[in-house]
Amino acid sequence: MVDNILKDTEEAYRHHKPTFEFDLFNGDLCYIAKVVVESKIPPPGEVEISLSNTPQGPWRSVLREKSKYDDKNEFVLPGEQYSKYLQIKFLNNKYGGNFVGIRYLYIKGLKKTQIMA
Repeated sequence: MVDNILKDTEEAYRHHKPTFEFDLFNGDLCYIAKVVVESKIPPPGEVEISLSNTPQGPWRSVLREKSKYDDKNEFVLPGEQYSKYLQIKFLNNKYGGNFVGIRYLYIKGLKKTQIMA
């Protein structure tokens, strides 16, 4: 149900407390630097980012933060975070309601094999 999030249009995905789970690189271990969220009305409020090495969890919460801006927010993960799967939960919107509008989600990082030791 998130196909319209991937279109290069002004269209947005709106849902009640949406949660997105991503396979980062076909199940390979990846370093995750940050998550960028471009939003629409209503913009996200509190966001929780969790990581796991299996698709069914357990999920390890690494960041829980309030959005600062209406249009685009960057959530920089603390420390060096490595994982195979990433989950983004939008707990509420900026106004305290439950519906959140998302336009794009970007996960920025590297495949672990691309990082020099």
